[in-house]
Parts: sequence; C-alpha cells; structure tokens
Amino acid sequence: MIREENSWEAAMLKQLDDLLPQSLNRPKTHGVFFRGIRSANLQKNDSPSWYNPYEAKEVFLMTAKLYRHNIKKLNLLAS
Repeated sequence: MIREENSWEAAMLKQLDDLLPQSLNRPKTHGVFFRGIRSANLQKNDSPSWYNPYEAKEVFLMTAKLYRHNIKKLNLLAS
C-alpha cells in the first residue's frame, strides 16, 4: 500500500493525476486503473488469435504520455 506522506510513488502518481481517469472514488495514491474502450475484437480468417487495434492504440498513447512525464519501466527483476 502506498502512503501519501513521504512516498516517491505517491509523488509520482500526483504528477500523473491529469493522465489517470478521474473518479471521486479513486484515492490519489491508487496506481491501478482500468479504462474501458468501446470497440470490436477482430480476427484474421487464417488465425485463431484475436486483436483489437483500438485497444493497442490506447496503450501506445498512454505509454507515450508516461514517457513524456519521464516515467520509465521499473525493472523489478534481479539481473
């Protein structure tokens, strides 16, 4: 659990508040969010896999916004 006082995670999330979905119920230190996208899953005739280009676009755009805020991936695995 992230604490608001003296927490680098909370400070980072505060910087990103304009990117995260706005909700009166979302605590400011809540780093997980869901974003609903109305679109259709597609499938190629010769493939068993499904894809959704609109979801992929939203993931790309959010990733670009995070990088613009100088948020990079956090490597939690030991080398």
